[in-house]
Amino acid sequence: MSLLTTYTVKSKAAQNVWCFKYSLKGLLVSFEILDGELTLKQINWLLDQKHFPFTELQIKAWGKMLKDNFEIVIGEPDLSFDTAWEQYGYKVGKKEAQDAWRKMSEANKVRFFLSIEPYKRYIARKQISPIYMVRYITKERYNDDYDNIK
Repeated sequence: MSLLTTYTVKSKAAQNVWCFKYSLKGLLVSFEILDGELTLKQINWLLDQKHFPFTELQIKAWGKMLKDNFEIVIGEPDLSFDTAWEQYGYKVGKKEAQDAWRKMSEANKVRFFLSIEPYKRYIARKQISPIYMVRYITKERYNDDYDNIK
């Protein structure tokens, strides 16, 4: 259950395999060398600020720019109800929440996941109880700007 988009970059000429993980906001969360060793030339190129993909938009550009030398496999984030149920945390009314979840667009599901942490900070700050997940979904509370609500 992951909310990260994973880009596995495989060299066509060597055994190099790299893994880049991005948040739902498109920002780099981690970079890992899964196989192979980087040469000094590769290190200098890869870690150059002009080349290193700090954002998901940059690694998408890699797909076009480096397609002759690399294969890039994209692993999509887990936007399932089970992940949402676990992340939301207030586990009341599962069936109703699941029914509401099925009706949501993928874009709204992403908005839902992006809103969870700000919502949790908001209810902690206000010292109030969370609302049932079904209501959070049906009233589209994931569109609220919890960081700026007084």
